[in-house]
Amino acid sequence: MADPASKADAAALPPGLAQALLDQFEEAVFVSRRDETTLRFLLVNEAACRLMGYSRAELLAIAPPDVVPGEDPRRDLYQRRVERVRRGETIEFHTFVKTKGGGWIPVRSRTSPFRFDGQDLVISRLVALRDDARGGEGDVLLLRQHVTELLQSAPVGIFLTDAEGRILFQNDALKAMMGTAPDAPSPVVGRSVLDLPGIRGLPSEAAVRSVVGGERLTNYVTPYTSVNGVSIVCSINAAPLLDSGGRPDGALFVVTDVTEIQRMEAEVRQAQRLESLAVLAGGIAHDFNNLLEAITGRIAIAREDLPDGHPGTGHLVAAERIAGRAAALVGQLLSVVRRDPAERRVFDLVRVVQDSEELLETAAGRSVRVSLELPDVELPVQGSPDQVVQVLLNLAVNARDAMGGEGRLVVRAGPVPEGIAVPGAAGGDPVPAAFVEVEDTGPGIPSDLVDRIFDPFFTTRTGPTSAGLGLAVVHGIARSHGGRVEAISPPGRGARLRVLLPLHAPVAALPASGDGGRVAAEAVAILLVEDEPALRDVFTHLLERAGYGVVSCGRGQDAIDLFRQHPDLRAMVLDFQLPDIGGGEVLRTIRRESPGFPTVITTGYAPEEALAPWIDQPGIRYLQKPFAFRRLAEELALLLGGAPG
Repeated sequence: MADPASKADAAALPPGLAQALLDQFEEAVFVSRRDETTLRFLLVNEAACRLMGYSRAELLAIAPPDVVPGEDPRRDLYQRRVERVRRGETIEFHTFVKTKGGGWIPVRSRTSPFRFDGQDLVISRLVALRDDARGGEGDVLLLRQHVTELLQSAPVGIFLTDAEGRILFQNDALKAMMGTAPDAPSPVVGRSVLDLPGIRGLPSEAAVRSVVGGERLTNYVTPYTSVNGVSIVCSINAAPLLDSGGRPDGALFVVTDVTEIQRMEAEVRQAQRLESLAVLAGGIAHDFNNLLEAITGRIAIAREDLPDGHPGTGHLVAAERIAGRAAALVGQLLSVVRRDPAERRVFDLVRVVQDSEELLETAAGRSVRVSLELPDVELPVQGSPDQVVQVLLNLAVNARDAMGGEGRLVVRAGPVPEGIAVPGAAGGDPVPAAFVEVEDTGPGIPSDLVDRIFDPFFTTRTGPTSAGLGLAVVHGIARSHGGRVEAISPPGRGARLRVLLPLHAPVAALPASGDGGRVAAEAVAILLVEDEPALRDVFTHLLERAGYGVVSCGRGQDAIDLFRQHPDLRAMVLDFQLPDIGGGEVLRTIRRESPGFPTVITTGYAPEEALAPWIDQPGIRYLQKPFAFRRLAEELALLLGGAPG
């Protein structure tokens, strides 16, 4: 029981004596109430203010957790130490305190509970280790703090475990992977690495124990789903941590998000497979298209030799149509494995839509009824017929998916009403246009999405085939043809996607003569370079029948030699894939000696990078085999000013 006299003596002490006594200490002193969960400061001395750079009022207003490390690289120690002191323990430890300027000072602390005047208090005495005789301790703590900062700033996820596999520390990058805010409490510290949430196929307990036992874990790849539902692929690498005696005392785990890397690697593998297929398909396509061209050429000769009304003519027409379908199949194969240069020419849009009916029915599926509504007039458009077919197929597939695989699909084409036009080439005056459109009986396009449907990768569908590129491709092809795309979708009444393309004046027909187009053979001399003998014979026959004089060969060097030997040559029909020096070298040599020499390039298949430098050159036309001979005649007529003569 306290002596009443002692109480009276204490009451007589000056009220500022406690503060004055604390200020006599050379070490920093902090006094807190023991019942405070964070040990908020009640008194601080002058040494504490000097150590941390604050005024007394500023320091008393600060919460202790704001000036001590919130997360230690081995454990979140602060709260554990608070609990020990509140239970009555006296503890000594090394830590850091944060100065007003933001720096960290290593200190040695002794914290003890005590009771004064009926109050449970805590006193902490701090000595700055930088001035301590054992300055090495400060160096160790500073190094430890630097390591912590390094781990926190790492761009990969990092966590540390003890010898039992319990997580002692995680950095902010790992928190981000897990969907946890950087300033939020760690959801995994104190838990076993085997219990990390969201990871499927974690390293086994044996693998974890082998790491803390001294072995390494290398490139362990596993899926991971964060708390906010984001799925990624992680690569986990781990190494043991050793104590001062060289014995395993925990483990360091490094978690790397390899989702993008795996995606890129998959794309590279796919590109390599497609490149292999392209090489194989290209070789087959070249030979196959040459054979088809020879077949269709012989059919054309036979048709011309038959009199009008001959019963065999119908069979020959059917054979031409079948050969055309075979050529279309080869074209589809090449379009899958490689982006070939698009052949640009004037074609009838109506005819292209008619010829695509069977492909559209296949693309739409059996439960979708496809119908065509086409005018009785030609709609001449300049561009790539194959790309227009691709536009139709993309629109048909989009309509099929919008209708859920069932419904009606209408394909229309026609001239655009007067007053509506598309911009001319190079920003010139608007020109008349034709349209082709696909209309479905689906639910239509929501008004808030109409402006986005042509954006690359935008899609409202899910699944591995929903890349969101179909309508973006349509938009790109329309723009490359000088046109545009429109989406018309009344609420609840299906969708109508319309492509507008500039009309082009039709190609002038070759002038007819009394003998079916023949003119004097000596009028124009053509150099024919074709490595396939059967096709070379067919082209020679048809060109001579059209009135051209023909000098032919099957090799590139022979073509150069013949060009030099025959100064009367006016144009060249050049197969680009030749067995020796190739079509590109032939063109370079001949055009160096005769700039702008008119040339029609033909090929069953050639790599895009080889053809690209020549496609848009003046005086050069391009035809993809197989083609109707009339098209070769038209291209030569354009290059030579209208006729062989």
